[in-house]
Amino acid sequence: MQSKDNALNQSEFNELLNASRDGKDKLLVILSGALGLRAGEIAHLRVSWIDWQEQKINIPSREGDWSPKTKSSARSIPFKSMERAKVIIAHYFAINDSLGMSRIGVYKRVKRIAQRTKIQKKVTPHTLRATAAFMFAEAGLSAQALRQVMGWTKLETAEHSIIRSGRAAEREIEENKGKLWV
Repeated sequence: MQSKDNALNQSEFNELLNASRDGKDKLLVILSGALGLRAGEIAHLRVSWIDWQEQKINIPSREGDWSPKTKSSARSIPFKSMERAKVIIAHYFAINDSLGMSRIGVYKRVKRIAQRTKIQKKVTPHTLRATAAFMFAEAGLSAQALRQVMGWTKLETAEHSIIRSGRAAEREIEENKGKLWV
């Protein structure tokens, strides 16, 4: 089963966030499960990537010997509309410059947080990334906006998330309600 099929629902996501023992745990859950960062992006995240004025994380196209997975992965991820994310990110980076973890360390820590829950699904950073995509699709993001925020190369990847959420048809029916017969 692919991670997109394991995407957490809202209550499972909240359970995972509540199982977080410290600021780093909470930050990992928010960065992967609410903002959709990849494990490698989280591991390399620096306070310098955060635009506090605009309240967004800017994934650079290169930093030192690190570069994102694809050219499309260099992107800006806004968090100003997410109150819990703003608080958790601000609290953590008020006293830290980075997470000080490897990609594998991110993976292992997410697994440990999940073990403290009753969630029956396999929870990995990639599962949480799928959770973020599902949340954005449920919120009504267009395929183009979803592609941009998730850093996907292909628009079809975003369209699959939107179809899975069921929001595309709902949104279009609402937009065209005046044309419906009943």
